Amino acid sequence: VAAGAAVLLSSILPESTRWSILNPAVMKQILVEGAEKLPGPHRYEQGAGKLNLLQSAEILKAYKPRASIIPSDFDLTECPYAWPHCKQGIYATMMPLILNTTIANGLGAHGEVVVAP
Repeated sequence: VAAGAAVLLSSILPESTRWSILNPAVMKQILVEGAEKLPGPHRYEQGAGKLNLLQSAEILKAYKPRASIIPSDFDLTECPYAWPHCKQGIYATMMPLILNTTIANGLGAHGEVVVAP
C-alpha cells in the first residue's frame, strides 16, 4: 500500500523537479504527516495511523526540504494511544523513560546532528 501511494504521490510533481525534491526520507515525512490517527489502537499497533493520500498530496505540493522527528510529539497522557506509558506514573526515582524516535532528513542522503536537540 505504501509503495503504491509513494508512486502516486511522486507523479504529482513535475518531472523536471521530481528527483531534486524526492528521496525516501521526504516520502516518509509526507506519508506520516498526512496519516490520520485511529481512535482505538495504541501507537505501537497503528504506527502513524491510516493513510490519507489526499492530505499527503497537499503536504507534498507545499513541501520545503527539512529534517523532522518521527513521531513529532509524545503526549504520554493520551490513553489508550500512548499505552503503556499513560498507565505508569513519572517520578524522580523511576528507571529512565526511553522513547524511540526517527530523524527523517529530507535535505539529502547524508546529514549530521551538530547541536543537541
